[in-house]
Amino acid sequence: MNSKRTEVKVLIVGNSKTSLKSISSYLERMNIVPLTAEAGKDAIDIYRREQPDIVLMRSKLPDIGYAEFSREIRTLDLRDNWTSIIFLTGMSEEED
Repeated sequence: MNSKRTEVKVLIVGNSKTSLKSISSYLERMNIVPLTAEAGKDAIDIYRREQPDIVLMRSKLPDIGYAEFSREIRTLDLRDNWTSIIFLTGMSEEED
């Protein structure tokens, strides 16, 4: 029996339900398993459980900063197998 994991999991973190749904639908069409969280702390819990291959994260979250989130994920990563964290932004205002 082949013990290698063949499914690809992507954790999507953001506080827009519409964006989470859109990105999830797109990933599902590519046979990628989307995992979603609306807050950073929830995303960290999902990361611990699921060990996704990639994290897509909104740069601003309601409960945790991106630097703190990234540090926490790095503490959970395996030594030689870091998970890619890609920051998504839709900033349109000067103050963003």
